[in-house]
Amino acid sequence: MRHFLLAFLLCTCGSALFGQQNLPVVQDVLHLRSGGEVRGQILELKFGDVVLILTPKGETKTFKWNEVKRVGYREFVGARPKTPTAPEEDTEATPMPFQRPTRAWFHRVHAHGLLGREALQNDFSPEENIYGLGISAYHLRALGKLNLGVGIDYANMHFSREERTIGLLGTAELNLPVSASKNWGFNARLNAGPTLPLIRAASGQVIESRKLSMLVEPSLGINFSTDGNPYSTLSINLGYRFLDAGFTVTTATLDLVERTINYRRVMLGAGYTF
Repeated sequence: MRHFLLAFLLCTCGSALFGQQNLPVVQDVLHLRSGGEVRGQILELKFGDVVLILTPKGETKTFKWNEVKRVGYREFVGARPKTPTAPEEDTEATPMPFQRPTRAWFHRVHAHGLLGREALQNDFSPEENIYGLGISAYHLRALGKLNLGVGIDYANMHFSREERTIGLLGTAELNLPVSASKNWGFNARLNAGPTLPLIRAASGQVIESRKLSMLVEPSLGINFSTDGNPYSTLSINLGYRFLDAGFTVTTATLDLVERTINYRRVMLGAGYTF
C-alpha cells in the first residue's frame, strides 16, 4: 500500500512539473526604429520620454521614446530556444500610444472674448461696458521654442452697434516649458496685421470707404499639453488689443467725413494647437 501511494505521488508531481514546463511564457518586445528588437519585461514606460525594459539576462536597458517604433509581445511554450530555426512572428503588436510627430507645420484655433469701456455723450451714464467675441485660425511653423505663422482673425468689437473687423494677422509665440515632464508652461504671444473694419453706417449716413488699419495684440498665457506633446496643446491667454479703425462716410448733409474708432479691448481667449 505504501509503495502504491509513493508511486501515485511521484506520478502526480512529475506530471505537474512537466505540465508547468509547457506553460506559455509571454515576453514584451520592443521594436526599435533602427530595425532591431529587444525582449524582456517592461519595467517602466513614460509616454514621450523613455522606456525601461529588463532582459532575460537580467540587464536593464533604457531607450529614448523616439528610438522605439512600437511595443508588442510574443508567447513561447516552455523555455525560449536559444537558436530558433525560423523567425517568429508577433501574435499581437500594439502601436505606441503616442509617437512624437516629426512635422514642423501645425495649426491653432483660438476663440476670445473682448471687454472694453466707452465714454458716452450724456450726463446719466458717462461710460458703458462693451463686450465682443472673436475667433481666429493660424497656420504655424515650429522653430524650436518659437512658433511663427499667419492666420485670419474675425471679431465683433461692439455687439450693440454690430461693429466687426476681419484681418490677416501674423503671429509670433515663444513657449517656455516649466515642468520636467513639459506638461505645462508659459507663452508670450504677439499678433499683428492689417485689419479691415466692417462697420454699419448710422441712420442717414453712407460709408464710402474703409481703411486698412494695423491691429496689435500682445498677450501672455499658459500652455497645457499631454505628455509634452507640442501638437496637442491647450493655451489660455490674457492680453490687450489695439486697433484704430478708419473709414469715410457721407452724412445726411452730403458732407464727406473721415472718422476713426479707437478700439482698446482686454482680450481673454483659449486656443487649441494640433
